This record gives sequence, C-alpha cells and structure tokens, in this order.
Amino acid sequence: MISPLENEWMNSLSFLFYFIFLFNPAFNIDTCRLMINMLDRDMSGTMGFTEFKDLWQALNAWKNIFMSFDRDRSGTVEAQEMQQAIKSLGYNLSPNALNMIMKRYSVNGRIPFDDFVSCCVRLRGLTDHFQRRDTSRNGTANFHYDDVSAYILCMHVSAIA
Repeated sequence: MISPLENEWMNSLSFLFYFIFLFNPAFNIDTCRLMINMLDRDMSGTMGFTEFKDLWQALNAWKNIFMSFDRDRSGTVEAQEMQQAIKSLGYNLSPNALNMIMKRYSVNGRIPFDDFVSCCVRLRGLTDHFQRRDTSRNGTANFHYDDVSAYILCMHVSAIA
C-alpha cells in the first residue's frame, strides 16, 4: 500500500526529473522508497532540503552516466553497457556480481533507468556501509550479525514496505 506521502514523493520526483531534464524516468514506488531511505539520516521517513539536494545531485549524475551508455537511446542499457556504467561510477565488481545485477534488474537483457537508479542506490548504500566499517581502508571490515541483518532488512524492507 502506498502512503499519501510516498505517492507525493513518487510523483514529485518523476515530474521534477522530467521538467528539468526532459527525461521521463517514471520512478516506481520501490525506487522512491530506496532513494528516500538512502538519504534519510534522521530515520524520519522524510527528507529535508539538504537531503533532497544530495539526492538530486546523485540522480543527475546517474542520469548522465546512464545516458552516456544508452547508446541506442532505447531508455535501457544492456549487460556490457551496464558493466561499463558501473565501472564509471567507481565500482570494481566481479563478473559474478555483475551477473547477479543483470539477473535482478534486467528485463530481456536490458535495464531501464528506474532499475538502474535502484541498483545505484543499493551499491552506494552497501559501499557507504562497508566504508564506515573499513577503518584501516584496506578493503576489509568486521561486521556483527545484527549490523548486517539490520542493513539488509532496511534496504529490502524499504523496497517491499
């Protein structure tokens, strides 16, 4: 069930993105929930101006990357384009991880912008969560079970709430 606030965010984000960039992503409710969750630092379920500005900057960057790899202007990216897009975002993922992303987000081997954003939000969230724990910056981190389960549930519950 979509709450009135969620519906307002979904419509506002889609409208603003189209109005400013003349690009119609038609964000679905799951992606909107993920975006709000990514930047909801006070866990209020809403975003203030600073949080919205951060989201807007991220969306603009993701749109530019998406458009640069959507060479045929289909509104989707294929597996090879997705791999290059993720790499350009600074993520060095294994072929197995990229394959899992394609299985999760693609429809007939193509990923639309809305799902591209959903993937970017999750990658950013996972990376931020990992980097907070990788205090020595050597690519390793220790997590307690509660930390991992809370984070994963937060990312998935927001998408299925």
